Amino acid sequence: MPSPSADINSASSAASVLRWLPAVQLSFLIGITAVFTLFDWDRRIAALFYRDGQGWYLGDQPLWSWMHDYGTIPGIVLTLAALITWLAGFYVRRLKPWRRPCLIVVLTTLLGAGLLVNAVLKQYWGRPRPGQTTEFGGKWAYRPIYPPGPPGKGASFPCGHCTMGFVFLSLAAFYRRSRGLAYGGTAVGIGLGVLLSAGRVVQGAHFVSDAIWSLGIVGMVATALIVYWPREGPHSAKDAPGKISRRRRTWITIGTVTAVVIISCGFMSRRPFYETTIYPLDLPSSIEAVRIRINTEPERVRIEYAEAPNGQLKVDAHGFGWMKFDYEMGFDAQEQDKSLNITLRIAARSYFAELDHALTLTLPSAVKDRVKVRVNE
Repeated sequence: MPSPSADINSASSAASVLRWLPAVQLSFLIGITAVFTLFDWDRRIAALFYRDGQGWYLGDQPLWSWMHDYGTIPGIVLTLAALITWLAGFYVRRLKPWRRPCLIVVLTTLLGAGLLVNAVLKQYWGRPRPGQTTEFGGKWAYRPIYPPGPPGKGASFPCGHCTMGFVFLSLAAFYRRSRGLAYGGTAVGIGLGVLLSAGRVVQGAHFVSDAIWSLGIVGMVATALIVYWPREGPHSAKDAPGKISRRRRTWITIGTVTAVVIISCGFMSRRPFYETTIYPLDLPSSIEAVRIRINTEPERVRIEYAEAPNGQLKVDAHGFGWMKFDYEMGFDAQEQDKSLNITLRIAARSYFAELDHALTLTLPSAVKDRVKVRVNE
């Protein structure tokens, strides 16, 4: 029978190995990034889901559209449930041992998915999305993960949607309390994260490496918290529900309610937005040029030709904003000196965390070699 000292030494040895796990995860991410860059896998994989004239032809499939609109909700529900359970641990004695793993789940979402991915890297790394690059009909040059580009010029790195699937990996923190919950949470995290990642790739919103880094960042944060966050000792009875002062519990409750409100507002402020507007165009035979002026730089301009007597301008506005969108678009078309001058005025009157526009100009095939198109020139 193993001696107590042997058990202690074994546990200490395992803990020493785990302390290095975040560094191992980071090394793996750096290595996989180098491989993706060397073999240009990001563009090669993205090209499988893009066709000239059709764009991202699988992006509107019901499954991927549903995942885009609602796929982040399970992660939000998990975070709120963990936060409420953590608070209940200050009132219900039997829930006290669950406070630490619940807090790890909450912090993984807030620090990993919220702060590092959505608030810092996506906003300031400056990597264009696949659909914004010239290879796939966009206007910006492709950029690998490193080095970063100008802040605001693309929000591809990392994938925000993916992180809300991978946050379920933080349920590994319940390993000492519930092996089933830990294993099940890990399986759900991998499955939901991969599904969200696949949807964003086929929609031209992210490269595969963006999703891999989302997995890595969430995994590193969760691992670091599990390994380094201090455990409550067996003699920390001062924090037992009956021995916490009413004043302290009141402040803990107020703080938790505030956190719930902030998380909910953060979720509502990044709801998917998509609106398509089509303007018919009358093209007299005297027209030799079409000039489009728009008060914001479009991410993509596509020119198509069809067997039709007239043309049309389609404007796809998409991004993430507040739950109640307030968005307006003005259109004006004037003929002058053999030119059709089109003016688009975009006005976002509510908060948008991200808002992009793609233009598709369809002209009659008969004018293909006669009419020139200019945008913001």
